[in-house]
Amino acid sequence: MRLLVCGIKSRMLEFLIELLRQNPGLKPSAIHWVGADSDSVWVKQVLSDARLEGIHWTAGEAFEQSVLEKAGLKKADRALVLIDSSERAPAADEADTRTVMTVLSIKKIRPEIHVLKMAQVDEVLWVRETNRMLLAHCSQSTGVAEVFRSLCGAREDGGGRLEAIEIPEALQGATFAALRNGIESSGRGVCLGYIENPGNRRLQKISALEEAQKSPEVRTVLKSLAHAMELKFNHPVLLPDDEDTIPAGAKALVVVSTGVST
Repeated sequence: MRLLVCGIKSRMLEFLIELLRQNPGLKPSAIHWVGADSDSVWVKQVLSDARLEGIHWTAGEAFEQSVLEKAGLKKADRALVLIDSSERAPAADEADTRTVMTVLSIKKIRPEIHVLKMAQVDEVLWVRETNRMLLAHCSQSTGVAEVFRSLCGAREDGGGRLEAIEIPEALQGATFAALRNGIESSGRGVCLGYIENPGNRRLQKISALEEAQKSPEVRTVLKSLAHAMELKFNHPVLLPDDEDTIPAGAKALVVVSTGVST
């Protein structure tokens, strides 16, 4: 996988090291990083660290299409857009505007690429809201903070990590009970539910619209088109009823067992 990272955040070195730890198959040489401030202490730390040897750095404004193309956007599999929080970061409103502009530029060049941004694109990372909810929850429930760290992969043995995994072909379209039993009997971990319509919103909506138009019945087509427009993407369904049917294309939400690689 080739990952394009746009922007500079505080403690960038720790962020990238954690990114590699969470994704064992990702190598520094597969990360293409673009930012506006080559003199940033966060940039210098990253480029001088032996653990990140091979990372590709491009200096420039990430919302400029020429800079994105130079940084390797056309060959990237995914893009991660960060809100600039470096020493020379602009004011909050301007930083957020630049972030949105970056996403728009990426989508103009590569409309099919999956983008993760800290506003709504293909997947949303609500950092402040998540922090508030976690703090509020931890104040009421002892031990929740450590559970959260474990689910995020903080344990050295890798056990207890929450992952969205591909559903085996034999379990496609099965009930949740069958999915849960199949995953748990294989020793992969504990199945908590599934994610509906994971991945790129635009491609999935196009696929759903194309499928809707295959019927020769006009009423059926119109009904299917209306359904396609209302689809929820990357939508988690936790602890569904045993009789619920797993929708096509879904991924299983699994707390993986120690030592299990998904």
